[in-house]
Amino acid sequence: RAIGSARSAGKSVRFRDDSISLEELTDRSFDKIDIVFFSAGGDVSRKYVPIACQADAIAIDNSSVFRMEPHVPLVIPEINPEDVRSHRGLIA
Repeated sequence: RAIGSARSAGKSVRFRDDSISLEELTDRSFDKIDIVFFSAGGDVSRKYVPIACQADAIAIDNSSVFRMEPHVPLVIPEINPEDVRSHRGLIA
């Protein structure tokens, strides 16, 4: 699934050889989702990362909102990829 803002809902994005229609981001967007990538800015992350984690999704956040939180691993794949394997919840 691909999820975006209300303004982007209904537009299509390409992924591999498929065209995927964007769904509007809501509090229910994370039901039955395993992994969520956030790259929409701090305000979106601040609001929706906790909701995604509460729905048992792994949230990978590209904003700076949670980077310095002691319980949130800051993962750089070339340096500490193993930190992803044992963590559930939020990854910065």
